[in-house]
Amino acid sequence: MTARRMDRETRTIVLDLKREILARQPAGWPPDSLFTFLRGLPPATVGTRFGSELVARILDGAGLATRKGGTRLYDLVVGGGDGLRVEVKTSTEFPTRRFQQVRDPRPGVARERWRYDALVCLGVRPDDLTIWLLPGPQAAELIADGTIGVQHTDSETNWFFPNEDAPTCPFNRFLVTRRELVGAIRRMKPLVGD
Repeated sequence: MTARRMDRETRTIVLDLKREILARQPAGWPPDSLFTFLRGLPPATVGTRFGSELVARILDGAGLATRKGGTRLYDLVVGGGDGLRVEVKTSTEFPTRRFQQVRDPRPGVARERWRYDALVCLGVRPDDLTIWLLPGPQAAELIADGTIGVQHTDSETNWFFPNEDAPTCPFNRFLVTRRELVGAIRRMKPLVGD
């Protein structure tokens, strides 16, 4: 049996569909922008292969040794031993950000330690990157008061929609530069107990 090739009519349909889909792509992502390569990747790849790796390289470059977390509770461990646990979230949605699958960091019945000590969120724009750093206790407070809301009914995951361009956004107090991120992580201590 010989392989069947796509006929012209099917090719025309595919090309029409491609044009329609590309026309619906968010504005502001020119093909030559710094982060365009991320747009076609699956979300998990953007988070693990780009987001976590970028934060690791920033911290490693500043002399803070990192290693992969090896669990779904956090992405990176900074320092030796149990170290500082860092959860990383990445959003390429623009202009509105959406950080998903945010879990409450507080200790639970089966564990004495916090899930993560710090939540780092990377907001990617076509040619810019915004960084939010939420220490674990502040992330827990924002989840408890509903500022970071429940993602799905009967779910332990949450999501939030920061907008760094809105002066009254409650997340703006967590905006940091690369240097501020490094300095804050350097000063943080692992969280234990309640």
